[in-house]
Amino acid sequence: MRRVKDLFTKNIGIKILSAIIAIIIWLIIVNIEDPEKSKVYTVPVTIEHENYLEEKGLAYQIINGTDSISFTVTAKRSVIEELTKNDFTATADLEYVNESTGKVPISISSSRYNNRLEYSNRDQFMSLLIEEIQTLSFPVEV
Repeated sequence: MRRVKDLFTKNIGIKILSAIIAIIIWLIIVNIEDPEKSKVYTVPVTIEHENYLEEKGLAYQIINGTDSISFTVTAKRSVIEELTKNDFTATADLEYVNESTGKVPISISSSRYNNRLEYSNRDQFMSLLIEEIQTLSFPVEV
């Protein structure tokens, strides 16, 4: 029992100093190494070429809450810490809509560091309910 007590109490100043030095060295190595880090972002989806379906006589409605998208970005810690959700844009181009399924691919890009980022969950789709536009006339009496 006494040996265990001596193990922790003998040269206590040197043990505390060595623990502090070890923490400082660890912090220096982590900052120099700049490890990869992942972060999840959620951004609204912007629709491009909205008139494409209207020109074909079709109307659409977004379904299943697919008007926003969540994705994971992996990059060096120094890069991830500078990014915000405002740096990302998610766009759905209606020219690429699959009219039979109502799915539109969503493309994600960043305004900064785009070539240094790796995206997970990048292949996502916006779901649309597509119907033909019908014009009906009704007589109205005053």
